[in-house]
Amino acid sequence: MHAPKVSIITATLNAAHTLPSTLDSILAQDYAHIEHIIIDGKSSDNTLTLIESYRPKYALKGYELKVSSQKDSGIYDTMNKGLALASGAIIGFLNADDFFTHSKVISLIAWGFSKPTDDVQIVYADIVFVDKNLSTIRTLNTKPYYKNAFRFGFHPPHPSFYATKQTYQAYGGFNLKYKIANDYELMLRFLEKYHLKSLYIQECFVKMRAGGVSNANLKNIIRANVECVQSFRDNALCAFPIFIALKPLSKIFKIHYIQVIKNLLGGADENLIEIIHYLCLTATNSTNYPNISHLDSTHQPHLGVA
Repeated sequence: MHAPKVSIITATLNAAHTLPSTLDSILAQDYAHIEHIIIDGKSSDNTLTLIESYRPKYALKGYELKVSSQKDSGIYDTMNKGLALASGAIIGFLNADDFFTHSKVISLIAWGFSKPTDDVQIVYADIVFVDKNLSTIRTLNTKPYYKNAFRFGFHPPHPSFYATKQTYQAYGGFNLKYKIANDYELMLRFLEKYHLKSLYIQECFVKMRAGGVSNANLKNIIRANVECVQSFRDNALCAFPIFIALKPLSKIFKIHYIQVIKNLLGGADENLIEIIHYLCLTATNSTNYPNISHLDSTHQPHLGVA
């Protein structure tokens, strides 16, 4: 079977300081068929000069590099423009502040989509938050997707989220009605509304510099979560308000909603917690872990299909 092309979309705006690690991590990949699309929002620093300095390296690696610089109405408008230019069968996003954790990330992603019997439309994994010195702050470990997971405060981390081009063509890109929670609404739409088949790979795909827009301040945290609630309504889904309400609190006070529920109950009601997890996990499909012996043994992941 011919290896599919993977399109990686990066939005930039005055990103010259952090972009080299993004570009270097793409060039370090061991996968042959990569298209990198950079959509710049008219940077006033040397971002575009830096990108052009990398063009010979991309050519030497055999990777396609597409660059466009134009005014936009925000990062998700930029991402939609990247989607319009993408020619790969698989599409994902790597922000200008982020970079891949190792050289086999794209190989793992392509492998995840390669099993025709599974009909996988989405692949995602874990991510790591790092500080300005690239020291680990925390690891966001996720899990296989299960029905109604968004109502229980779970969703995949978007920096590790890859979907087929056909999926975007069928179900749309980012809804520009939203200002902050665009990626949340898109994943909610794909996974919760349309029940698209997903594969979780228990690997860290991306190191993400802390300080995203949705977490920049209390106002943005509240606004992002208001938009999360609105995205349930817009997709004709019934939200479970307490978990949506507790999500911003968990960011502000570094707590987990399960602990909040225990406290509200006046103690650790393990039976209730077991019931909650049972209700969540009954919708999770079991799967046999396929053989991926062609990959380096240090990068053979645990999998979960939903």
